[in-house]
Amino acid sequence: MGPLSFSIGTNTTSPNYSMNTSYNNTSGMNTYPPPITTPMYTPTPNPMPMNNSMIGMNTSMGMNNMGMNTSMGMNTSMGMNTSMGMNTSMGMNTGYQNVQRSENFGRRHGDTRSFDHFNLIPRTYCPVRQVNLWGAGKFNGLQVIYDGGCVTPMEYGNHDNPVQQYLILQNGEFISDVSGTYGDVIDSLEIRTNLGKSLRVGGYGGKPFRFNIPYGSQIVGFYGGVGGHIHNLGVFFM
Repeated sequence: MGPLSFSIGTNTTSPNYSMNTSYNNTSGMNTYPPPITTPMYTPTPNPMPMNNSMIGMNTSMGMNNMGMNTSMGMNTSMGMNTSMGMNTSMGMNTGYQNVQRSENFGRRHGDTRSFDHFNLIPRTYCPVRQVNLWGAGKFNGLQVIYDGGCVTPMEYGNHDNPVQQYLILQNGEFISDVSGTYGDVIDSLEIRTNLGKSLRVGGYGGKPFRFNIPYGSQIVGFYGGVGGHIHNLGVFFM
């Protein structure tokens, strides 16, 4: 019997992110309901990182070697499962190392719908390029756009006719601080970058909060609950 040959290139594909390739807005202040604010930067393709390429090569080599021994046919199938195991472990991100979850501020209500950006953060290192926020008298919604065009869902509640605003980050800039006020819902939210830029939406009620993250850490995503407003909120940082 000749050597077996397997092709597993499709096992290392990235998750199915939505790609936002059609933008028309150019305004920093929009009234509801523009679904996504136009990024002012040009997304650049994000090549497959070298470590992922090496994983694919090593796996393929291992399976080809195993194919030389017909008695290891069952193990070949196990090799496929091993590849799947690597994809599962990449949920923690091989590009974003040591992603951690912060505390959560706010409350949960009967109509609260949970959201969580952890599995949507790109598996390879793609910096945050834009943050869209919605608010009026309260904080109503958020969305994160990463370099390369990966976009999180718009976590949004339409109470009080919220207004959309956005903050665009340049190369080397990242979200370093998130704070706000809260009571029954998140009343306001303010994000700041390491270069001193900031964006605030919402009202002025509630008591203050600030996410306690180590100095120099980057905030790379959010989790929480939404109804007519954002009911509760936490962040992912690294």
